[in-house]
Amino acid sequence: MPTTLTIRSQHSLVRPKKLGLLHLPEEIQAIIYECLLVERASLWDRKHDIDCRNKVTAPGQFETPPFIHNEILSALPHFTNDHSGFKARVACRCSKRKNLGLMRTCKLIRQISAPIFWSKNTFCFRDVGKLVANLNALRPCYRELIREISFLEPECADIMALNASSNSNKNAALWSAIKKCAGLRRLELPANCIKPQGVDFAQHLNDLARNMPYLEALDLSYLVGYSDATLWLICQNPQMCRLTFLHSSRSVPLRPEWNIEDDEYLELVRTSEDDDQLFWNRSMIQKLYSDLHLNFRVHVDTHVRLRIMKLSTWELRRGIQSLYLPPDMHEHDSTRRIRLPTGKMTTIRFYGLPVSKVSKLEKAQKKIALDQQQKEINGLSHAQQVVNKSLEARKWKQRVVESEAESSQHQQLVQERAERRLESNKEENKEAKKQEKKAKKKVRKSMRKGEEVRQQERKRVN
Repeated sequence: MPTTLTIRSQHSLVRPKKLGLLHLPEEIQAIIYECLLVERASLWDRKHDIDCRNKVTAPGQFETPPFIHNEILSALPHFTNDHSGFKARVACRCSKRKNLGLMRTCKLIRQISAPIFWSKNTFCFRDVGKLVANLNALRPCYRELIREISFLEPECADIMALNASSNSNKNAALWSAIKKCAGLRRLELPANCIKPQGVDFAQHLNDLARNMPYLEALDLSYLVGYSDATLWLICQNPQMCRLTFLHSSRSVPLRPEWNIEDDEYLELVRTSEDDDQLFWNRSMIQKLYSDLHLNFRVHVDTHVRLRIMKLSTWELRRGIQSLYLPPDMHEHDSTRRIRLPTGKMTTIRFYGLPVSKVSKLEKAQKKIALDQQQKEINGLSHAQQVVNKSLEARKWKQRVVESEAESSQHQQLVQERAERRLESNKEENKEAKKQEKKAKKKVRKSMRKGEEVRQQERKRVN
């Protein structure tokens, strides 16, 4: 029997009335989600937004980085509201990620966007507790997609509240949380995480070398703050305080290649059961930490104080009385290359540098562009639109408060009516019970009278 082939016309297919994002091919959707969810600048490189009240505009004025702004304000309790009109507790959300609500839209969007978000972003943390809580709360399928983790603990000699306290329990929780991310390709940790204080960090590094095949090196970093020692006591505005952070990092191979003649390798072989799976021991960790803390950090700090800040030798171990940076050093030129005593070159990066004239010009250009876009929409400037939005938000909050008050009053009235009904019902029940008792008494009296009458008739008959 011959077979027939029927071809449906494209015009006969049922098309939706309104095309949306989900009707696009998945490849195009992935490009859109990557543009919205993947941030090119990490937490440490973010700047304050144009609309942020903490944005510094004057050239030469130090701008506090967003990742440390709230911590600095909470660490300085003597900054209160004064006659200058500055609010010491100004909320700053410039360090928060944006467009995360996209993944909560629906299940189909989350299936495509979630792998892009977790695999192509660098996840930065400033606190051990947040890192452990976030990694442990993730689903295993998302946790395995994470490729880069950067964890830094800011420290500043002049602001003791910023210095992180060392705790062995926190370190244990930190390593156990990191070991769950098997797909890591880059891991940055503070150098204090391998501080030998009765903890066997060699075992943790060996576990990472075994279970993470894509992780080749470990970045051990310092985030050190420099500030004017006397300025914190006399300044009444955190935006006028001079504070900058130095980020220096050293890459350590996770699987070092030891020679057979090395004493450390021979000691490792003697103390290990499986020679192919162990790369570190306690003596190596102690040597690495001492080299980082006594050589690498000291040399970088000395170079910054003498060569960049132009301090004298007697100010190396004392607080900086006047923080000075070269005029050509600003937020757009924040990296420097220095040579270590070993002959290797390392890159240091500064955060919280003074604002340059270029950034002021860029801010003005962005503001003009935003004003033009907004005027094309409704004829208002960007600042006027922000004010209108804030007024609308206040009105909406006021409406919510009023509606809540009305609902509470309505509930109170309903409750009062219910109580009145209960009281009236109780009174009615009492009256009904009284009437019922009276009726029963009448019935009893009538029954007694009838019984007496019947007894008298019986006597008379007898």
